[in-house]
Amino acid sequence: MINNLKGIAQPGQFDAASRPKTRREAAKQFEEHLVRQMVDAMFAGVFDGDAKDAGIAGVGRGEMKSHLVEQMTDVLMQKGGLGLANALTHQWTEKFGADSGQTDSEAP
Repeated sequence: MINNLKGIAQPGQFDAASRPKTRREAAKQFEEHLVRQMVDAMFAGVFDGDAKDAGIAGVGRGEMKSHLVEQMTDVLMQKGGLGLANALTHQWTEKFGADSGQTDSEAP
């Protein structure tokens, strides 16, 4: 049984505006979520310490880690991510054909 469901989307958590409209958008969202989880795991234990320690300039360790994870995820995704979104989009296009919402620039 899975005990740690932190970060897992719950039913009804996202509104219709945040749902992907194309396979490419779905693949990019999935890759970004995966990269965020990997970066978060990479820093596991780095910001652990005495609960009395407030961190730097009054910012708690949890906030520092969260900010660092978000910033690193953003930079990695801006630089092209891991290439997983491209691979997924390519496989889905081969299997299911062109996405009706996919533009030429989004094609793998």
